[in-house]
Amino acid sequence: MNSEKPIASRPKIQRKVRREGRHKRSLKRRVKKKVRRGLFLFAMFFLPTLYRWYMAFVIKTSKVEVRGYTPHYHRSEGRGCVYALWHEESFLTLYQLAKWKGYVLVSQSDFGDFVDRVVKPLGSGTIMGGGSQTDGVRQIQTLVDELVETMKSDEGVAYAIACDGSTGPAFRMKRGAVRTAIGARVPVGICRSWMKRYFRIPTWDRTMIPLPFNKILFLYQGPFEPPEPEEGPRAEKRFRDRVEKELCRLSGYAHRQFEGEPTEEWLSRFPEVHREALMDTSEPQLFNHPEDAEKEL
Repeated sequence: MNSEKPIASRPKIQRKVRREGRHKRSLKRRVKKKVRRGLFLFAMFFLPTLYRWYMAFVIKTSKVEVRGYTPHYHRSEGRGCVYALWHEESFLTLYQLAKWKGYVLVSQSDFGDFVDRVVKPLGSGTIMGGGSQTDGVRQIQTLVDELVETMKSDEGVAYAIACDGSTGPAFRMKRGAVRTAIGARVPVGICRSWMKRYFRIPTWDRTMIPLPFNKILFLYQGPFEPPEPEEGPRAEKRFRDRVEKELCRLSGYAHRQFEGEPTEEWLSRFPEVHREALMDTSEPQLFNHPEDAEKEL
């Protein structure tokens, strides 16, 4: 007796098989999503604590030198300050600046949430911004307005802004730090750190991770007094170019303290227009107001 199913019933069987296949794939995706979410929550709970423990161990076992226009100076005058740094050093400098009890500008992302959990136990805070690429001009202005209002309401506050973040390009200063300083009528300071022993991770900025039992140098330079808001976009651009150039100059100096003359590969990552500043071998002027260097703080 022929046991084959009628030809007409085969499409129903095929549809049933497809439905079962889709259900299995859907179930697999849901499981993967829940696993990823669980791992993310685990990381968000434990990694900030591990980061603080690790950095405390690094600082404790290392010889650390801090030089220049730190937040103590502008706070002694009752002024705020916006500190600009490069994103590649944020792993180290984030910990140092957070201890100054200031604010760190972070992107609207999971990494931003991570930084928020890192700095709050240190007595610092975060301001979210820079996550979306849409409606960029309006977003920047809204963020700057929020930064300005926070600075005006908190006398002596310090902001730490990775001025080439959050997605690069590396070593190209964006407008946020300068516009905030102009709007709040406070100076800009620049910060550059370097260390003898470190490794880099393969991110767009090649982030530097310090190792324990190290020699670490923090350099602060300032204050850079911004133009008046009424002076317009050209004055803003000239000021931004000046701060970017000085941050490049400080980067070259910091590099030479531990690794000698910069290589062509390293120099090529910076703007060509600042090559001369990067190669400047003179001692940096860390205090733009000489009387600041004479203060006992």
